[in-house]
Amino acid sequence: MADSRKAPPLPKTPRHTRHVLFSDLPPKHNQHHDHPLPDEKNCRPFCLSLCAWACLSLFAVVLLVLLVGILFASFLHATLPEIAIAGLELRLPNSTKVADSIELFIEFSNQNEKFAISFGQLAVETSSQRVDLGRTRIGAFSQGPRNTTELRVSTAVEKSGEDAKELVSDLNNSEAVLDVTLRGKVGFHIGGVDMDGVPVLVSCNPQKSEVDQGKKSRCSVRICPF
Repeated sequence: MADSRKAPPLPKTPRHTRHVLFSDLPPKHNQHHDHPLPDEKNCRPFCLSLCAWACLSLFAVVLLVLLVGILFASFLHATLPEIAIAGLELRLPNSTKVADSIELFIEFSNQNEKFAISFGQLAVETSSQRVDLGRTRIGAFSQGPRNTTELRVSTAVEKSGEDAKELVSDLNNSEAVLDVTLRGKVGFHIGGVDMDGVPVLVSCNPQKSEVDQGKKSRCSVRICPF
């Protein structure tokens, strides 16, 4: 007869429970991630080189602009007409009062074969030994290629007393030198290209004895401020 008693239950496998403390896990905010920092030693030479090239480029541009401007001004200066004092007349009575005029014959000679020249109104100043001998203006005029124009210019002189006597004596002296200045603007025209409003300065120093002998006193003509 079989044994009716039940077999004893198998012993339970012991469970091992591990208690994990939160302090055993490193906090997320304490985790470090190493990122490579930019190499300042390599950046500095590049920045310095970039600045140097930028400065050199700017200097080259400025130098090129100046060079082009100088060449262009030289070209215009070469096309300016020749200006000379062709005649000089002193209408000054030998009296204690001077209220007459000095007459100048100014010659403008355009030697260009292609360029036409135009002058705006010119301001004329005359003096001798820093003594003002009058001022006047020349109206606008133009010249075609290979053209010569002679203008008659008169300036009023007003002196009295001893100043008049001294002035008459000085101007009647054959060695007297006049200072004549013309200021205004000039224009250049070739084909359909017009360039107007270029400032011009004309300086003349005619000596009375040379002009009386028929010699033309050439003037200095230059484009301002060159």
